[in-house]
Amino acid sequence: MVFVELKVGTAMFGNAKTGTKIFLGFLLAIAMAIVIGLVGKIGLGTAEESILTLGGTRLPASHSLQQISTGQLHAATALRALVVRRAVEHQTRQAYHEEFDRGLRMIEEGKKGYDALSRTPEEVRVWQRVVPTVDDWVRAANATMEFAKQKDVLLAQGIKTDDPRIVELDDGMWKSISETRQFRLSSEKLIDEMVDLNRNLAKTEYTSAVAASSRSQMMILLVLSGGTLLTVLLAWQVVRSIKQNLDALVRESAKLSEAAVQGRLQVRGDPMGVSAEFRPIVVGVNDTLDAVIGPLNVAADYVDKISKGNIPAKITDSYNGDFNTIKNNLNQCIDGLGGLIEANEVLKRMTINDYSRPVAGKYSGLFAEVGAAVNEVQNRINYTISVLAHVSLGDLSDGATIKALGNGTGKRCEQDQLAPTVIRLIDGLGSLVADAAMLSSAALEGRLATRADASKHQGDYRKVIQGVNNTLDAVIGPLSVAADYVDKISKGNIPAKITDTYNGEFNTIKNNLNQCIDGLG
Repeated sequence: MVFVELKVGTAMFGNAKTGTKIFLGFLLAIAMAIVIGLVGKIGLGTAEESILTLGGTRLPASHSLQQISTGQLHAATALRALVVRRAVEHQTRQAYHEEFDRGLRMIEEGKKGYDALSRTPEEVRVWQRVVPTVDDWVRAANATMEFAKQKDVLLAQGIKTDDPRIVELDDGMWKSISETRQFRLSSEKLIDEMVDLNRNLAKTEYTSAVAASSRSQMMILLVLSGGTLLTVLLAWQVVRSIKQNLDALVRESAKLSEAAVQGRLQVRGDPMGVSAEFRPIVVGVNDTLDAVIGPLNVAADYVDKISKGNIPAKITDSYNGDFNTIKNNLNQCIDGLGGLIEANEVLKRMTINDYSRPVAGKYSGLFAEVGAAVNEVQNRINYTISVLAHVSLGDLSDGATIKALGNGTGKRCEQDQLAPTVIRLIDGLGSLVADAAMLSSAALEGRLATRADASKHQGDYRKVIQGVNNTLDAVIGPLSVAADYVDKISKGNIPAKITDTYNGEFNTIKNNLNQCIDGLG
């Protein structure tokens, strides 16, 4: 029964027009694409959800928990270092205090980061145990730090480490560290439990994503297999039908060709000699033979204009058969050349620094590649403009991104000169900023002899740094003279009046000192 129905269906399909068969083929392809798209979307949706959970929750959770553990380690290490009797220098102990504070900040940042994440009920339950335990450790650590601060006070007074008061503080601190260690072990155990729980949840999400991907692949394979089989059957029927009709057309074409060779131009094809579906072709050929010269001349004229770079308007006259195909091909060629015209307009705008308009038209083949290439060049220029705009505002952060180009070479290709030039610009400004910050810091710290190394810079950057150095020399010289005179006067040693020449405010200082010397005289 199924065989009979299949045979009847095949016969009906065989009697269908070629256009209908091709239309059915397109419908089948569209149906396959829709099914594959739906299956892929569902699978990708599930996988995407799992991936988002991994990237948006699991990885940040691991980072936050690691921050807490690392913060405890830094703080605990600093406490143990502060109790060591050899650690008596103020600068060393201050560094340990800063390390301790940094550890506490890391713990607080880790807690805040984890609190901001979505969690499962099990994670909430364990986290509710972790927080008070970590807080207990922090309180115990702060209590231990109080011993260290008291010791700092005694050391600052010059009291030796073997003094009974310092020994008592060290003993108290060791005892407090031992108590603090118990809290830390408890919190580490709970954090390890949280890490294991987070790892298991991440593994579950990963397994879910893999399973969804496998199911999607299997469904797509099944749809492709079934669709391919149906497509092969459909193609066989279409080819068979077209072959039969083409055989008939070849017979008529051979008759017309033979008549043309013999000069019998009145001979026409027999429309009844082909199937009804292809009968219009024979009629069209006959009509074409009746009116062949006009359309060919139009086609030749259009090809001539296009070959000379003169893009004409599209052909709007009506033609039949192959001439209509020629007309359509010429119009499609004109449409494609429109891509070159649009690309040319965009390039003209780019020559006057107008990068606001891309190639927006949809073209095919080489015309699409030209449009895409122009747009890519425009995007690269716009990115460079963005980088330079950031640099003009003092933002040099794009340098790292550009240096990462070409697998860290800072080049898109061997001939790339743009990216290395921008990198040198950002590095030059970065060095300039760094030296300015160094000089400012040195000035604030009273290290007035500090100067920047101008030889590290190039061109005007070197002039800027050298100018700053010269300015410092010009400022510090008069100040040193003033300081020397004030020192001598404070000691009752009245120096001779200053005779050097100064400008501006420095000259006012000189005059004031000379008046002071006159008054002391």
